[in-house]
Amino acid sequence: MIIPNVRASFGKDEAELLIRALAERTRWSQRAWEDRLAEEGLDSLLDRPETLSAIVESGSLSTVSPKLTFYVMVRHTLLESGLDNPEIADYVAALLVEFAVNGRAYRIASYDDANYHYLVDLVAPARHVRLGGLELTDRSRAGVRSRRAAGRLRAGERAAGRRTRAGGCGELRSRRQPRDPARHTP
Repeated sequence: MIIPNVRASFGKDEAELLIRALAERTRWSQRAWEDRLAEEGLDSLLDRPETLSAIVESGSLSTVSPKLTFYVMVRHTLLESGLDNPEIADYVAALLVEFAVNGRAYRIASYDDANYHYLVDLVAPARHVRLGGLELTDRSRAGVRSRRAAGRLRAGERAAGRRTRAGGCGELRSRRQPRDPARHTP
């Protein structure tokens, strides 16, 4: 389950990194950014237009955590498109952190050793899954057979209903035979 807890995971290290990067990128001193952080909170630094470029251009991108990088990228993209909702940015950043790191996008679970690049790769092992005492393929075939039999039964019932109504007064006739108007009584 994806839990949108990226923003909640930010601490002193992320705040200091943001302050250093913003001080290098802007005319404000580190002290001014620290004061802003103390007065307005971490979101005031994260939402600044300069923050994304400060992180990317700081040259220390390898020291920035994936959580901070993804959150800032997603938050600024959403802000530019007019969506000012930090919870959505938090959730999308959590998705990126979960699936973009260490090839997780190709595994069912983070501890799974098998990689699946295509949906068909997931289906192939499912052929050997036992479900309710039957092989999955056997159950599928049984389902197809029962649906076909039910379809034939319904078609037979419809055909029988047509024959009884076609002749009127209980006389059985196929729909394909022409009616004799003289024998038909409404």
